[in-house]
Amino acid sequence: MSDFHFFTEPSKLNSQTSGQEFGAIDENQFRLGNMFTSSASVNPKAFAVSDGLILVQKIDGVEKYNIVLKPTLQPDLNLPKIDYIIYKGIKKESIINGTKVAVSTNNDLTRIIHENAILWYQNEGETMPSSEPAADTSLGLIYASNASEQEYKLENTDSLNKAFYSTNPVTLPLVYSGNHIGDFDKSGDFGIVIIFEKIGFEPKFKLARELDSILSFTALPGNSSNADIFRRKHHKEDILSFIDGAAFFGSFFNLGLNVYDGNDFINRVEDGLYTDVISKFFNKNKIYIDIRNETNDSFNYYENYDNIIQWSLDNTDTLTDVDYYRNFGWPILSINDSDSNSEFDITNTDKIINISLPRGDNESPLFYYKRVYKNSLGFLLPEALESFYSPPVVDDNLTMESLTAPKSVDRVSANYFQIKFIRRVILENDESNDFPRQGYSLFKRSYLDNLFPIFDMSIPFTNENYTNLKLFYDSSFCKFVLSPM
Repeated sequence: MSDFHFFTEPSKLNSQTSGQEFGAIDENQFRLGNMFTSSASVNPKAFAVSDGLILVQKIDGVEKYNIVLKPTLQPDLNLPKIDYIIYKGIKKESIINGTKVAVSTNNDLTRIIHENAILWYQNEGETMPSSEPAADTSLGLIYASNASEQEYKLENTDSLNKAFYSTNPVTLPLVYSGNHIGDFDKSGDFGIVIIFEKIGFEPKFKLARELDSILSFTALPGNSSNADIFRRKHHKEDILSFIDGAAFFGSFFNLGLNVYDGNDFINRVEDGLYTDVISKFFNKNKIYIDIRNETNDSFNYYENYDNIIQWSLDNTDTLTDVDYYRNFGWPILSINDSDSNSEFDITNTDKIINISLPRGDNESPLFYYKRVYKNSLGFLLPEALESFYSPPVVDDNLTMESLTAPKSVDRVSANYFQIKFIRRVILENDESNDFPRQGYSLFKRSYLDNLFPIFDMSIPFTNENYTNLKLFYDSSFCKFVLSPM
């Protein structure tokens, strides 16, 4: 059974309509989360998806708030590490009363804060002042762009990590999976943003201070330089640090997800999970195919392959061309299986997916299935050697093993696959190796070369008295092969 929970009461959600869903809006805008409206006359509860630390921030310009959850647990789903979950559009009165935390009976978050404050003052042998627990220090509201003290003055462009890895006296509250942590404001849109950890990407406070998070760019002029075009491509890679809530919660299809039914939490799996939860999302029948290179960027980031790949969605060996970046140039591929616009052939009832990639300048290619369902394994995630596949090269193309997608009744249930397209290290015995080089490839002569991707190091803490560690959960493939003598 899963230790993870759906973020709200699904029975109080209207089904999403177009314009509320995660994904590309156009070539310059991408919604990073999912927005909803309430179908009920009462405010829907917000639940902790996982154990984690809580930070609260006010939404700029309105009397609504966001709750940032930093998980301390990760689901056993082979997903990238979940760095943050942001609850958008929390009703102020559910967590705040004037300058204090709202009464302890409001929800588990306010109860935990009150209990901790009482215990702290008891341990100090002091009477708790009537001004405690103060909302600014107890909820993290003290972190603000207009804070009077410099160590708490954090702008929208500052990293969220500065609050969670701080050495100052503020202690953020810890909640447990399934805790009631506040109420969404039914008067307007509310929602959720789920953020992966990715080396080189720093979630900013702006995400915690806006209602609807959209990554936006100014359109490039027609005479843009190659450098400007590549810089825009680079910035678009930021969306790989976010996941559609439909696909995230859909990833619990077999494991099960705890869902509130109005009285208690029920473990929902497969059809039950789809009916109660996934069906509320506009992208309920969409599966994401996230193919990365060995530095964890999108597979043709270095332009050493080709944007055009091949696939088959009709359960045959006949492959057709598809542009991996077809979605307004955003670096992730998705397959739609909605009733009105399915990309699967009607005869492909098992939702078999065949994908072939161009070899490019990859002399010794390897596929690493970080998270997929292989047709040969059914709905078991591959482990150990089953996670690797050394494909034969046919006409300079490399075909993966057949994949399959979970479904409810006859439609795909939203899910997320991630595949690494790896270049194995060649220990060159012949310096005249003339295998063609393309694009901006980074080549290795040693397994330690390019061990880390190119990124700006941002250390989230400062101290002089002791050592702090910030661990990143990422992978680098170090196996090598010998080139011929």
